[in-house]
Amino acid sequence: MDALARLAPGVTEKQAAARIANLGASLSHVAIGDDSVRAPVVQRASGALVETQRTYSPLARLLGAIAGVLLKFISLTALFAGAGASLSVIALLCMTRPALRGISLPGPVKA
Repeated sequence: MDALARLAPGVTEKQAAARIANLGASLSHVAIGDDSVRAPVVQRASGALVETQRTYSPLARLLGAIAGVLLKFISLTALFAGAGASLSVIALLCMTRPALRGISLPGPVKA
């Protein structure tokens, strides 16, 4: 079982580990249903590297702006209905094309 939590301001990793050290048996019983004792571990979470964040930050802002503009003119319900209709049309097109109805494996290669 994994859990993610944020440290309160001023609390160190050692202090957090000391405060949750006695929860292992209780969590094992509740989450897994056995009497084994698992020891909780506190470790710093790592995310995307700063370089990666800088690279994709402008793209994320652009995509966020596009999503905001779309949702200003199209409701979320209409967006999902349109996506569902598009997928239905694609599925129907695939079913009407004989080449797309099934996948057949080529026979063995003769030497």
